[in-house]
Amino acid sequence: MSGGPGLTLARFLDSITDEGVRRLLDKRLLSVVDAVSGGRIFGPDLRRLALTLVDLDVMLGNNAARGLILSLLPDHKRVELEARVGRRIRPLSDWTDPQLKQLRGFFGLTDDTDLLPARPLRGSVTPEYALFDHQRGAVRRLVPLLSQDERRAILHLPTGVGKTRTAMHVVAEWFRNHEPSIVVWLASGRELLEQAAGAFREAWGSLGTRPLQLETMWGDDFPALDRLSDGFLVAGLTKAWVMISRTDPDWAARLAPRVRLVVFDEAHQSIA
Repeated sequence: MSGGPGLTLARFLDSITDEGVRRLLDKRLLSVVDAVSGGRIFGPDLRRLALTLVDLDVMLGNNAARGLILSLLPDHKRVELEARVGRRIRPLSDWTDPQLKQLRGFFGLTDDTDLLPARPLRGSVTPEYALFDHQRGAVRRLVPLLSQDERRAILHLPTGVGKTRTAMHVVAEWFRNHEPSIVVWLASGRELLEQAAGAFREAWGSLGTRPLQLETMWGDDFPALDRLSDGFLVAGLTKAWVMISRTDPDWAARLAPRVRLVVFDEAHQSIA
């Protein structure tokens, strides 16, 4: 049964006395505000404070707080509310869920479920980082090879059919099954390196199970690898060689004991 327009918090506060508004607020907080204000806060200042601090949603869910709010209602609004919910507002402790929902609606509050669009629960669900049939087949064949004695495999696919995306599924599978773990992705050329870093960020954002560190090593970038214990390192071949031959000959040897998987992009270059 509908009984009128109800109340907003602002209109409710305007309809009650200063003393009623103060009863809705924490006494200790009020004493601090009064002291800072140099006297008892009242009028518009008091109501602006209450608008910030009063959480009607929480108070209406508590028997005692709900009773206080209802006791402060002006008579004509009490009659309006009783007509809406179809009952006297007292006693205060035996409100049913539907009546509480009507009460919240009277004060302009809406359940989160009321805001959700009605959608069927059945239907197709599309993953964010999906694979085509041929890519899924490649992953199924490749992953077991990494657990065999030689622990190596080559992923060979025609140009443009998603080698990087397929490989990132293998990398994500590895990370999920090996914790902690460092995976090193080797590539030549800034374009391939940036592509790999971006692809991993996208893949792990959809497929990941824990936070991982993403580090890059090309150009002027040289991360603090001694602190890397669980993450993905994209390393340029040129940068890696310069570091070994000139700057830090032992960096790869120090990192190696923590590395569990190495991916060599454009594997035909590995011989060179």
